[in-house]
Amino acid sequence: MKVFTRKKIEFDEVAIRECKNCGQNFNGRFCNRCGEKVIEQEERTIKFFLGHVLNAFTFIDGKFWRSFKTMLLSPGKMTFDLVEGKRQPYMKPVAFFFVGNVIYFLLPLFETFNTSFHAQVEMMPYSAYVTSAVNAYQAKTGIGTTEMASLYNAQSTSLAKMLLILLAPLTLPFVALVNFSRKRYLSDHFLFSLEYSSYLLFVPTILFPALLFFIFWIGELFNADLNYIFKDDNTIPFIFIMLLYFFIFGNRNFYKYPWWRSVLSSVFLTSSIYIVLHLYRFILFHATLWTI
Repeated sequence: MKVFTRKKIEFDEVAIRECKNCGQNFNGRFCNRCGEKVIEQEERTIKFFLGHVLNAFTFIDGKFWRSFKTMLLSPGKMTFDLVEGKRQPYMKPVAFFFVGNVIYFLLPLFETFNTSFHAQVEMMPYSAYVTSAVNAYQAKTGIGTTEMASLYNAQSTSLAKMLLILLAPLTLPFVALVNFSRKRYLSDHFLFSLEYSSYLLFVPTILFPALLFFIFWIGELFNADLNYIFKDDNTIPFIFIMLLYFFIFGNRNFYKYPWWRSVLSSVFLTSSIYIVLHLYRFILFHATLWTI
């Protein structure tokens, strides 16, 4: 069957064709009047069709993998290329970030960005404020603590994923402050913050938990208890190192800092995740309280 053919016919760039849409004579792949594309043989195969279906549902294409590889192996280079005008090789930064959102939404191995009712009331630096707000809400609505906790946790789980778009704007002030001397536009700093937020989603939030899941699975096969090694508190140094890696090389590749300054600014930016996450959780608390 022709749809399964594997023999590729070279495209004739010189041949004159008549556009199926407007009737214009042209050569090449695209009509020079209306932009209609010539349908090539490989575009009629099942493989090509399934690739387009996958792309339609996941936004993932060749540019995604190129963007992901560049972000992972050479942090900051993608942002540098985009700012310099080299945009064709990469996926649009916002779309790339949203792919991470979709994957995190579908495969939440860790509830990294969610914060339970108990954690908000007992474990946050602003917990005294939360307790006061909760008491006022309960006095107004008559809802008991147990019922409110149940309603809050259900709503917070959904909102936590929707509000991830806030990561880049919350990171921006720290990035702009540290790199103020480079005299770049605010939009440049934002693109760097967006690449960092994408990295934060893909690496510590998705890939690292997936790796831990695989390690635990291997441990179970050999009856080895690895829970002691990989408790939540014990994974923090690993996450810190991952973020430090991004900023050190990101500052080198994008802001062109010498090594010593890149390391110093990276320590500050990596530490700023503590403030960013608490700001995010504070906003999440209000968004959840307003919508339950």
